[in-house]
Amino acid sequence: MKRKKIAFLISTFVVVVISFFIGLNRIKIKKVECFNQFNVCNPTIVVEAARVNGKNIFLARKELDKLKPVFMLAEAEGTEFHERAFDMTYAWELHHITKEIYAGRQNVNGLDNYYQKENSSYNKNAYIMVFTSNHDENSWKGSVFERFGSAAKTFAVFSGIVKGMPLIYSGQEAGMNKSLRFFDKDTINWKKSDFRSIYETLNNLKIKNKALWNGEYGGEMQRINTNDNSKIFAFVREKDGNKVFAVFNLSAYKIKIEIKDKTISGNYKLLFSGKKNSFKESYKAELPAWGYEVFVK
Repeated sequence: MKRKKIAFLISTFVVVVISFFIGLNRIKIKKVECFNQFNVCNPTIVVEAARVNGKNIFLARKELDKLKPVFMLAEAEGTEFHERAFDMTYAWELHHITKEIYAGRQNVNGLDNYYQKENSSYNKNAYIMVFTSNHDENSWKGSVFERFGSAAKTFAVFSGIVKGMPLIYSGQEAGMNKSLRFFDKDTINWKKSDFRSIYETLNNLKIKNKALWNGEYGGEMQRINTNDNSKIFAFVREKDGNKVFAVFNLSAYKIKIEIKDKTISGNYKLLFSGKKNSFKESYKAELPAWGYEVFVK
């Protein structure tokens, strides 16, 4: 499969859990599982592997590429994984920064520092997986509501539109508010939840709006100056006539926001409501604690 198709692939995966035999040039495929909402398997293989010897993982990638096109996810963070074999890694540092922002121990300056480092360290086609929860965080650190509280929806939306590939962990679309047992069977209450419509909207936007595609196929994040850059995270992503303008109040206080920047100019629809909005060079709004507005075209 061409990388262009992979760029906006979200919900359809073939997951292959592999066991690497260090020192041996062979791979044993332990389990193959196909899952997605349409029960259709995509020919791309997604491989999740732990930190292993660089030479062996490189050889493993070469052997897998002989079988079919693969898309490899490392359960780790670092540029070296992309250099050796992997297409995508976890945005662990970004995740911890967002938790610190909610806890009041960091502010938006932490995000600016992170993205400056990411942009200078990673190549453009290195996919970074953004998340509010995963198997480790949920089981050992608590549910997303324990870690993000009233900002759970805010950071779910944030994760869906910033640079990177969003991860939706089991039960998040059902608003699951518990830690799943890690080593034993556990259950999820698939109840109705606002999170279902939030994730459906974000996923559809990710697929249809080129500005949110990944790597060279999507739009870069252009940081927008505001009247309070320590609390307000505003940015634009744009590609081939597609555009997303987002404003996040990443603080526990109501804030009046003012932006003057020609980059935001355009005719938009407000994500989730569909209300039409037009901006020339200015934006003014009052957002509640952890409030946000996302405009799309």
